[in-house]
Amino acid sequence: MNGTEFIAHILKQEGVTEMTCFPSNALIEAAAKEGIRPVMFRHERGAIMAADGYSRQSAGQRFGVVAMQNAAGAENSMGGLAQAFGDNVPILVLPGGYPLDRRHVRPNFLATENWKGVVKSAETIDTPSQIKDVMRRAFQALRNGNGGPVVVEMTADICAMEVPDDALDYSSPAVTVSAPSKTDVQDAVKALLAADRPMIWAGAGILKARATAELAEFAELTDIPVFTTMEGKSAYDERLPLSLGAGSGATTGPAYEWINASDVVVGLGTSFTINSYTRTLPAGKKTVIHNTINTEDVNKDTVSHIGLVGDARLTLEMLIEEVKAQIGEDGRDLGATARIAAAREAWMAEWLPILNSDEAPLNPYRVINEINKNIDHENSVVTHDAGG
Repeated sequence: MNGTEFIAHILKQEGVTEMTCFPSNALIEAAAKEGIRPVMFRHERGAIMAADGYSRQSAGQRFGVVAMQNAAGAENSMGGLAQAFGDNVPILVLPGGYPLDRRHVRPNFLATENWKGVVKSAETIDTPSQIKDVMRRAFQALRNGNGGPVVVEMTADICAMEVPDDALDYSSPAVTVSAPSKTDVQDAVKALLAADRPMIWAGAGILKARATAELAEFAELTDIPVFTTMEGKSAYDERLPLSLGAGSGATTGPAYEWINASDVVVGLGTSFTINSYTRTLPAGKKTVIHNTINTEDVNKDTVSHIGLVGDARLTLEMLIEEVKAQIGEDGRDLGATARIAAAREAWMAEWLPILNSDEAPLNPYRVINEINKNIDHENSVVTHDAGG
């Protein structure tokens, strides 16, 4: 079994069933022989964006895998990688690589060197015997910590070599989760319960941890409204009465009001990163509680007073247990639902004339409103052309 065939075999062992791609890359045929369906695209960026979407839809339980050729194929991939990196989306990227003796000859494009700023990790295959270790580290990175593109550059002549029999014993890495300290959880709950206007800020970590049920229980138990980031959209059902909606630079009227008026905010499964399109938490909050799996996120862009570093589901389970210990199993009712309903009604009153306008040609808000009213919300995915 040569190196390319071994990589395809590892992908099959890891449960990969589809691989997006743009030729040529020897892995495409090798993967097909293993029963992995290659899905061909007209451009490398399209293949990467499809892998990105696959990972998002799978909430980190399965990963998009994408292959492309070296040289122009790797060069064309930067935009798609940057998007996945910016949104912490785990995808496995398998570019072809120049033969070893051509790797550092100008202007040959070495993906692992040139992609460093837009990937989580990147390694090259330098010997056939190291393939099992490189692939194990790749899947370890995919399953643990912040998401992002994980790159294994397949050096052409090395991957064409036979893999020694004693180097074929691949071992699949497991998911490792952690939880915050009990004292920090107690402090967080005390601050939330004492707040005048608390708010939950939910990110993509809720989806990755499969913690949507726990988030809904925590919000209902504490009667705290929930805002979701665009990366975390659907972490909390926006049809529930405590939902403020989702947002980026633009957001809903109720979300805008609560984000600005809240005194204590708990961020769950979010990085609180500030960039040109995210909604930013205003400065001056009495207490910011920050749950994330990455210690580097805490106090990075946003001041945090209590850090809850750990898996979002485990953290929520601890928060729920502590809330019940402090106020009882039945929770509390502070009237948040009625206040959100009133804020939403006032906001929609401003928008309904535009959403239902009969002007010709139809304005885009009317089009979006009609789509929203007529599609099956449980089984539909709506996307748009964003310049990809």
